Amino acid sequence: MEKKILIFIIILFAASSVWLFSASDSLINSGRRDWSLSFSEPTSENLNFIVENYSEKNEFHWAILSGRDKLQEGNAKIRKNTKQEIIPDQWEKRNLKNRKIIIRVSVGDEMKEIFKNFEK
Repeated sequence: MEKKILIFIIILFAASSVWLFSASDSLINSGRRDWSLSFSEPTSENLNFIVENYSEKNEFHWAILSGRDKLQEGNAKIRKNTKQEIIPDQWEKRNLKNRKIIIRVSVGDEMKEIFKNFEK
């Protein structure tokens, strides 16, 4: 009798473990309906940035700003559940000195910004 109870407890434990792992995986994936923005190399003077898309939207617009000046802009089509590195034209390093560079990315009515401060 004790052997049957032990086998039942093991089967119950295995079934509940499988259910919990599948439930947590679906909760993690269902929560990713957004997009993120980050620099490829945050500590360097490189302005390459990454857009990671988990939303249904895929038409992104980006701009590189310094104060009120728009230095460069472009568009990127990024499919759901993918990420893309955006490599803007590189300026000479002397052109970046004493500037705060803002990368602004928007899709639909959502907008996110990241910046690097070259003011020294």
